[in-house]
Amino acid sequence: MSLLSELEMRCGALSTRRLYSCGLILLAAVGIVDFITGPEISVSILYLIPVALVSWYAEKPAGYIVSIASAVVWLIIDQVSINSYSNALIASWNGLVRLMFFSLTAYFLFTLKSYLGRESVLLRIDKLTGAKNAQAFRDEIRFLLKLAARHQRPVTLAYLSLDNFKQANATLGEEEGDRMLQTIVMALTLSCRSTDVVGRLGGDEFAILLPETDLAGAKTTFDKLHDRIQAILEDQGWSVGISAGVAVFQEQPPNVAEAMQYAASLLRRVKTENAGKLLYEVFPESKAAPWATLKLGGAE
Repeated sequence: MSLLSELEMRCGALSTRRLYSCGLILLAAVGIVDFITGPEISVSILYLIPVALVSWYAEKPAGYIVSIASAVVWLIIDQVSINSYSNALIASWNGLVRLMFFSLTAYFLFTLKSYLGRESVLLRIDKLTGAKNAQAFRDEIRFLLKLAARHQRPVTLAYLSLDNFKQANATLGEEEGDRMLQTIVMALTLSCRSTDVVGRLGGDEFAILLPETDLAGAKTTFDKLHDRIQAILEDQGWSVGISAGVAVFQEQPPNVAEAMQYAASLLRRVKTENAGKLLYEVFPESKAAPWATLKLGGAE
């Protein structure tokens, strides 16, 4: 991890109160440097450091408060360092200009951060269905798998895919195919808990991660989900089915790449051997036999 990344992570983890403290300490340090160097050497750009720090990492009002403090400190240093101006209003005018400059800087930084935040969210969402895209799904389940491994809790990862989707898409048209995918994601999302993670991996393939879910819980959830989606497909008159490979990891789940590989292999097997059904397998903790499985028949 680079120094900048480490600094970014540490600053982002600070509370607003601590950010206030850091900003004011930096401001005091800049004021001391400004006083020592005197009016002949300008250090005005250093006043932007506490303003930028607090504006970027804290809430919007915090940036404005530090902007006011920076303008006041600069004004005091000016009053102490410079004997007098040709007009008494010059000091007030300079203080007002500096306040406007700092406030605009805080505003632009806050606006930029908000814009980048929205863009970051949009980049992690599948535009067609509104589900998490493949990258966002991997990132989110990475944390959940580590958490499950740390506490030795079961977790279930399922890969789902529509059968004969390409043929149906070609026959019904892309618009109807898109509606089909949107309907599937809506059904998956409404059927899952708030703690579950739903993602579209691409094309007609989807994935769901269920934390704190063992084999019995996975079978209950996905049997019902399979029947519900199959009923929706039939009601809509879509001549497609849905297959799923469900991998249940007991106590010590693998990393993201291995977990997704396991689930993907189950999906390929069920689509080849018994399309339109579910295939469940339990992966034990022991690495000596990582493919020891318990196979249950698909939902009838």
